[in-house]
Formats: sequence, C-alpha cells, structure tokens
Amino acid sequence: EAAMLDALIHVLRADENRVGYFDPMIRSGSLGGIATLNYDLAVEKACHAAGLTVDTGFETWRGGYEWEWATPQADVRLLKLHGSLDYVLGQDDQHGERVPGDRLSNFGEERRGQLVGGVPAMVFGQGSKLRSDGPFLAMLVEFDQLLAQTEWLTVVGYSFRDDHINAA
Repeated sequence: EAAMLDALIHVLRADENRVGYFDPMIRSGSLGGIATLNYDLAVEKACHAAGLTVDTGFETWRGGYEWEWATPQADVRLLKLHGSLDYVLGQDDQHGERVPGDRLSNFGEERRGQLVGGVPAMVFGQGSKLRSDGPFLAMLVEFDQLLAQTEWLTVVGYSFRDDHINAA
C-alpha cells in the first residue's frame, strides 16, 4: 500500500509553475467554491502561486456530517470529494471525535509511506465510490449545500460515472 501511494504521489505531482490555467477560475469574483474528485494538489498550488488563500475544511472536521470551513473568508473554498494525496484518516479518540478514526490529518505531498497508523483518505475504484467512513459523507453534504446556493455550475473533465455526485 505504501509503495502504491508513493507511486501515485509521484505520478500526480503538480508543478506549481504549470498550474496557471486555473487563474481565471480561482480569481473569479463570483466563485462559491470548487469541488474536485482529483487527488492531486493542483488547485492548492495554483492558489499558492497566485497569492490566494485556500480552505479545504479538513482541519476543522471532527466526525459526523457537519463540514465547517476553517477560514470562511478564504479566497477559495475547496472540497476534495474523493480525498487527497496528502490526507490520512487515522485512529485517535483523544480530541473529542465521535468515533475513533474520525481524525483527518495532512502529511503533505512528501509523506512517502508515512501513514502513521492511518490509511490514505482517498476513494479508489470503479462502481460506487462513496465511502461511509471518514469525511466523505460530510463533504458530500457540504457539496450539496454549495450547489443549492449557486446559480452557475461549471463542470470540467467529469465523466458523470459517479452516481452520488450526479444525484447532488
């Protein structure tokens, strides 16, 4: 598993100098949020290169269906509905989580095999890609709420093969 994750991190590495194509989207004054099914860190790197703040909400998730933004005034709110290369779901019931395993950590892109008693917080495979553990249902609820508040939806590179995303 660690070798596969290391290979995936290498293959999906985003070069901060080559993510400028995100600029029109991330600098849009009417951007309500970005939801992605990709594991890479391209949006985060584009925001960093543009000098914009990005909030994924993962720092404040403590279990359950509630999704809170750590920095509501951030320039970009980013939901990574299938997880991220740098997210790890771990075992820790010391910080008020409802169920052991409700701890989401960020080990950065260079974590190379450092799951530290946890599992990659990513959704893989074909068919139903909805996971009931971890933050995935909470992010889906937040995605649905973002959609309810928006007038315009831009879809880029989506196959429409994820029933739970299509339903939202």
